[in-house]
Amino acid sequence: MHELLQHNVHFARLAAEYHHLDTRIYEVEDGRHALDDLQLHSLKMKRVALKDEIAQLLRAHQGG
Repeated sequence: MHELLQHNVHFARLAAEYHHLDTRIYEVEDGRHALDDLQLHSLKMKRVALKDEIAQLLRAHQGG
């Protein structure tokens, strides 16, 4: 994963976006930020899509 972060701009962008969304979701869930349920659900769905794309890139990089 470290190699991909260093040498694959697309992977690094996806990882950064995932981290940002994950942090935002946790802040909403613990009450630090307000967001309606529909918006929160939308963020969670986007996070799942990013996670799937990241996993696909990792599998391709590992030859699987």
